[in-house]
Amino acid sequence: MLANVIAATLLGGLGSLLCAAALGLRARPESLRRLIGFAAGVLLAVALLDILPEALARGISPSMLGAITLAGIVLLHLLERISLWCHRRSGPHAQAGARVSAIVVGDSMHNFVDGVLIAAAFATDTTLGWTATVAVVAHEIPQEIGDFLMLREAGLSRARALYLNGASSLASVAGGLAGYVALERMQQATPYLLAMAGGTFIYIAMADLLPLMRAELRHRAALAQSGAMALGIGLIVAGNQLAH
Repeated sequence: MLANVIAATLLGGLGSLLCAAALGLRARPESLRRLIGFAAGVLLAVALLDILPEALARGISPSMLGAITLAGIVLLHLLERISLWCHRRSGPHAQAGARVSAIVVGDSMHNFVDGVLIAAAFATDTTLGWTATVAVVAHEIPQEIGDFLMLREAGLSRARALYLNGASSLASVAGGLAGYVALERMQQATPYLLAMAGGTFIYIAMADLLPLMRAELRHRAALAQSGAMALGIGLIVAGNQLAH
């Protein structure tokens, strides 16, 4: 079982990242700002249509779900503020550094939970474990594309963006190992981790990405961003339908 968990979490994390990178690397620098709508749509759809409903299905009460989601939003806001203070820089460079920190933290939390869920599926049945892995890859690819685009738009080079996305993807392996070692305890914590991850994704989309979209005043570019946002939401909806 341990070998299956490690192989599956590597596939779910790094495998989906490589697929996303192959698509995201084709984006030209000047087109990244237009594609930021895609990232916003993906993050909002993943949080509101995937992560938070999954937390409810795993037994967390609605009031606790709201409280933990709010805690995730506030926590990420504080992390961004701390990042700004630590950088001690003014202007867009400090804001970009804080945005990068938020993206990496949120993605790492989500990937960790994915690893726990994969381990739990393998503990039930090997076939179920690989089915869960396919579902993870299906919804991770558009999300990883969105994360890659956000990191590039924040000013990172392609290599740096790919490196940070890869590092956060390895959190799925850590989650799988934690789930394997302490499956019962990790399953009890999973709804709370999901709620926290949902809060971080909502914060990134609302605080960092939508303001960038509102700053685009050119009609054609604004329409392209809105269309990309709808595409991101549609891909997550389609992926959820296929997974279920």
